[in-house]
Amino acid sequence: MLTLRHTSDLPKNTPLFIFGSGAAGQHVRKALGKVPGLTVLGFIDSYKSGTLDGLPVHRFDEFIDSRPAQSVVVIASMYVNEMAEQLAGKGMVNVYNGYPYAMSLIDQAVLIKNLMVVGTVAAVIAVLAGWFLF
Repeated sequence: MLTLRHTSDLPKNTPLFIFGSGAAGQHVRKALGKVPGLTVLGFIDSYKSGTLDGLPVHRFDEFIDSRPAQSVVVIASMYVNEMAEQLAGKGMVNVYNGYPYAMSLIDQAVLIKNLMVVGTVAAVIAVLAGWFLF
């Protein structure tokens, strides 16, 4: 299993799936969706199926039975070791540990949100200070 450090680590124009449909998987999907040549075809989940962000969510066994040839799987879950073992047990070799990458995306999103809150608070303080000065 390789570790995904940057989107350029992934092969282009190959069937791409994200194992994990939680917050980490959703952040990875959004980031990969912005890269030309990378198209996420769906999510894989151990327990649920359906749709998420307009993409199918496949239960693990369903994915294994119907996966396209040469599929690439990015694991975006804290259970990366267990998921990697599951995939290896079914012969999957194009597997990336995307959890550190996902955590960096989440950290960036939290930082941006906090900066927006700080900026809003600063603007309110400036307005209130202006009222008291006049």
